[in-house]
Amino acid sequence: PVGSLLLTMFATRILFSARSVPGRQWGGKYRKVFKYTQARKANTAKQLKIMAQNQVYLSTPYLSDAQDYCHVKQAQEPSSS
Repeated sequence: PVGSLLLTMFATRILFSARSVPGRQWGGKYRKVFKYTQARKANTAKQLKIMAQNQVYLSTPYLSDAQDYCHVKQAQEPSSS
């Protein structure tokens, strides 16, 4: 019983040790290789397009300077209620 237990433990250690990466998974000498698939490539392109569109929206204000001036002027007027 003890011999079979040791053999089982040894076999388990040998079989499962190759599947795990010691330490940090994505960095270092024995790192896991990152697979760059077509789906990841498409997702990255999609995210970059979204970021570019957000930059366009943020670079142009919603109100022009003239509209903003009138808006502030109306907000400062006392309401007659």
